[in-house]
Amino acid sequence: KNRTSSNTICIQPRFLPVSLLGFGKPQRQQKTNLVGKPRQQMVGMWEIPLKGGLLALVPHKGKLVFSISKTMKAPEKGSCIVNDMYQISTQIVDYQPWLAGHPPVSSIRKWLYLSTQSHIHAYITWRFHKAWKDEISCKQSMPQNYQ
Repeated sequence: KNRTSSNTICIQPRFLPVSLLGFGKPQRQQKTNLVGKPRQQMVGMWEIPLKGGLLALVPHKGKLVFSISKTMKAPEKGSCIVNDMYQISTQIVDYQPWLAGHPPVSSIRKWLYLSTQSHIHAYITWRFHKAWKDEISCKQSMPQNYQ
């Protein structure tokens, strides 16, 4: 269940009275040039600050960063068609999971984190990337006047 207030989105199971994670309002960042990548153009970048929750060791520390960039591939030999490819990047910045604890992380806590919470992170990231990939693929297949 997602609980939303004016400034926070909370992930909270129905059977728990506390939220697992709380996030602030997504903030769109300025498009920046990708240094050293002349054929790559930033499409969009968003930062979502972590506000706290049961799974966060340190409240108000950490954020999710999502970015989408477009890469123009050189036309294949004998073709004048330029293929665009999109790269979706997800970063978890400065997040400390409660299950892992403060550094140095013991082998038991590391195992506990890797066998539970890390799988959830990977699944959510996979779903997010798939949703964006489907959205981009749909727009690419549409005629220009419908986009």
